[in-house]
Amino acid sequence: MPVKSFPLPLPDSLTPPDFINKAGVLPLSKNVQGEWQVLLMQPVSSGQHSTPPGFQLCKGTRMQQLPDGAWVDVKDGTLPHEEATLESMLQTATREVEEEAGMQFSPRQTFFDMGPVAFISASTGQAKWMHLFAAVVDGEQVMNSQDLTAAGTQDVRWIPLREAVAPLVRQDHADIIAQVYSQLAEHLGQNEHSSTMPDSSRFQR
Repeated sequence: MPVKSFPLPLPDSLTPPDFINKAGVLPLSKNVQGEWQVLLMQPVSSGQHSTPPGFQLCKGTRMQQLPDGAWVDVKDGTLPHEEATLESMLQTATREVEEEAGMQFSPRQTFFDMGPVAFISASTGQAKWMHLFAAVVDGEQVMNSQDLTAAGTQDVRWIPLREAVAPLVRQDHADIIAQVYSQLAEHLGQNEHSSTMPDSSRFQR
């Protein structure tokens, strides 16, 4: 799978750690109206009467294969076992999209490496990091119809960029989406992106 580097600017107030244990992908495509849209997932609600969570990027934790052959997550705040075989960032990211959204990428799919991005943990409210990729999909990908609730997915939806804002989308993830599109706009041939997306200049800190 070819990978092109388009790293996002890092905020002055945050420095990514040496090891990042989370990765994700933002798939983009054009709908029948010719508008750019993004594929996002909505996590299962945590409680019967809780407010449904906003849509978010498909992301998850890197896995490592231990010497005994077992595959386990690299837990937050830990480093991989020194003798483990570690998933690459892209392997983690594409696996998570398949598990959470049912999408399988073509082996010919080109990915844009956006680098490390900060987001807010929904459980702790603290800043965390993931390595993010983006991909413009053209129909070669496969969308599986299996039950995704085991992966914690309540809904999967293609959302037009102009609608990828809070409260439909988690605010921190909406900010990331705006940054990604701003970074890729010239490559995508959409220099008029300011008319279809929120102003992303406030995210370039």
